[in-house]
Amino acid sequence: MKILLDTDKNISEISEEVGFSHTRYFNKHFKIRFKCTPSQYRKKFKVDEEIFKKQKNSFSGAFR
Repeated sequence: MKILLDTDKNISEISEEVGFSHTRYFNKHFKIRFKCTPSQYRKKFKVDEEIFKKQKNSFSGAFR
């Protein structure tokens, strides 16, 4: 879920934005689909912006 990784919106805001009337239903369906809660997913896959820039620069420098 791109919105979980690209924004700092809370889970309630995201669940409403993607069409769920209650956060608990969003959490339930998310967990079935991704085998973890939205919060766990965010914690696992979200990369700090500064770390991302450093990794991106070191990766692109490897091919110069």
